[in-house]
Amino acid sequence: MHSVSKLPLGRFARCVITHPNLTRQPAFFVPCHNTANDVTATNIEAYNEPGFRDTPTKQLVRAAVVLRLSSFDFLVKHADTLFRLGNGVLGKTLFGKVMSATFYGQFCPGSKYEDVKKAAVAMQEAGVTPFFSIPAEEPITQLGDVEKWYADNTQTIIDCIDMTSKVNINGSPKLCHIKLTAFMDQALCKVLSDAIIANNGDDNAILESIKSFDKKPVHLDFLSDAENQHLTESLLRYDRICAHAAKQDVSVYIDAEYISFNPAIYLTCKAMMLRHNKTKPVVQITIQAYLKKAKMEAEKFIKCCQNSDIFFGAKIVRGAYMVTEQQRALDQGYEDPICDGLDATHANYNGIVKNLLRAISRKEKVHLMVASHNEDSVTHVVRRMKKLGIEPNEGKVVFAQLYGLSDHVSNWLGENGYLIYKSTPLGTIEDTMPYLYRRAQENNSITKGDKRDRALINIELSKRLRQFVFFWRKDEYHTLQ
Repeated sequence: MHSVSKLPLGRFARCVITHPNLTRQPAFFVPCHNTANDVTATNIEAYNEPGFRDTPTKQLVRAAVVLRLSSFDFLVKHADTLFRLGNGVLGKTLFGKVMSATFYGQFCPGSKYEDVKKAAVAMQEAGVTPFFSIPAEEPITQLGDVEKWYADNTQTIIDCIDMTSKVNINGSPKLCHIKLTAFMDQALCKVLSDAIIANNGDDNAILESIKSFDKKPVHLDFLSDAENQHLTESLLRYDRICAHAAKQDVSVYIDAEYISFNPAIYLTCKAMMLRHNKTKPVVQITIQAYLKKAKMEAEKFIKCCQNSDIFFGAKIVRGAYMVTEQQRALDQGYEDPICDGLDATHANYNGIVKNLLRAISRKEKVHLMVASHNEDSVTHVVRRMKKLGIEPNEGKVVFAQLYGLSDHVSNWLGENGYLIYKSTPLGTIEDTMPYLYRRAQENNSITKGDKRDRALINIELSKRLRQFVFFWRKDEYHTLQ
């Protein structure tokens, strides 16, 4: 894991569109009508405008090639093997250039601070805000082996929070997202989760035992001395991150991970919410709607926050570990935790979002991030916001999508005044590729099944090719005269 200050932010597919909080405009900015309060069935269901009209041709070509390749199951399934093979055959330097020009450049803007800042400014001028993260894809390890890794990751996360604060120029809420297992052992998360599950999912007793970790070391009877010590140190790291985020006015979303870690993630997140969410939603959780129990977990979380009179905030995703979770259930012989089919997942997702929007409309202490590439879900939320009188830019409802995917939806949201974020991983090729492998596998249904991105990109490229041919023939005609 490298420090963000050392880390290349590549080129962002820049789309110049209006935004209510825009403070800087590029030289070729073309004003257009802000239709945030004039959403019609036609323009919301098409998402054709602004599309990719202001994206540089070079980036369009890259996107067309990469998204097409990403739709092939074989390439996605064996991405890690192909990466190692390419690195071995071409060498680190040459292969790095190939990746920067293709997959890495499409889905990860890079790592160096100067490049990060430049790309972040370009995003915000386009009405899109970066949503930084530090990928940390590590296997389960033994306690004591990786303490320095955890400490380094903690500092890198703090650097990421600082960067989030520094590069914000459009006045949008400052947000980033992190993983608990970047600074807490995965094996310990599993032990904590098993203890909570054994208690029928009730974590109140453990929460009561750990909430004073800064005053006295944590002592849980079912943990060893080494595990109790590591838990205390992890909570202190967690608290340091959240306190720094609060100081910088940044909200930190805690990413979802494997379902076997979720109870521990929820437990520790509640502990931090109790400390830092009294006046604003500094700490926010992620709810995976592809899980059958997601709606119930969201309701339990909200009730916990309501009982403590603190802010609740959540990023609602469909899921990021679907392939692995289904395989684990099959291998270990337990019930598949994933919803029965895509329609059931969509219904679960929309149901959770609907409940949170209703709470927001009642002026409850609730914040929502709609993290979805699904056009129907985005349309549903936009229409629901309008019906409930929730303003697009008041900050209680924001949208998020992955960097390099569904840009036509992001561009429409930005142009119409909605707060739209792009999940933007920071890191070197070596640091981020394991994360990109997994995201490619989990989002294969998007790049393969939803061809809207590629269709709109191809339309834009065809249009530019026709314009080029027209002007070339025109110049040739005048030359012959």
